Amino acid sequence: MKAGVVGAGLMGAEIALVFALAGHAVLLHDRSAEVLDRAIARLRGVLDKGVARGTYAREAADAALARIGPVTSLDAMCDCAIVTEAVYEALEAKAEVLRALDRICAPSCIFATNTSTLPISTLAAFLTPERRVRFIGTHYFSPVSRMQLVEVISGFATDAAVADQVTALMRDIGKQPVRVRDVAGFAVNRMLHALLIEAVKLVEEG
Repeated sequence: MKAGVVGAGLMGAEIALVFALAGHAVLLHDRSAEVLDRAIARLRGVLDKGVARGTYAREAADAALARIGPVTSLDAMCDCAIVTEAVYEALEAKAEVLRALDRICAPSCIFATNTSTLPISTLAAFLTPERRVRFIGTHYFSPVSRMQLVEVISGFATDAAVADQVTALMRDIGKQPVRVRDVAGFAVNRMLHALLIEAVKLVEEG
């Protein structure tokens, strides 16, 4: 399966890495070739540390890195089976990427977003109605290469079969998926918020 990731920052680059480690060809997109070069160098460092710890065999690490193709044009995503949007957490930035992908990718392509705060159904509104059934949230946790949890969040229009397919795919790439409704903060951030409030109360009470 060919996967795409848009956004070569800390999260996006490592999302590409976990797909590559699972044997999938991956296109990693960013507008800047310099950003892509830094991302690949950072991933090489992650793999080197993993080899030193015995997490990866050297041959497997080298093969995974070779499966990641850096691209500066979104048009390269045209034949991907799944594309994950992992740009910074701003509604307009994500909307711009989703609109562009909607024009470029095949109707069968699944779109996933790594948002941690924005409602999936709000982001789905930037896609054509036909595309919304194949749009879903996959919220990874940092560092993606080591954290197993992924929240799989269906929007109001997400097809149940697509959610099942993505859940199975997350297991295939070595993650532990948890299905979550499209509610503010999803599950983990909601629990974290409660924890932080309790911590503040403990400080206030001495």
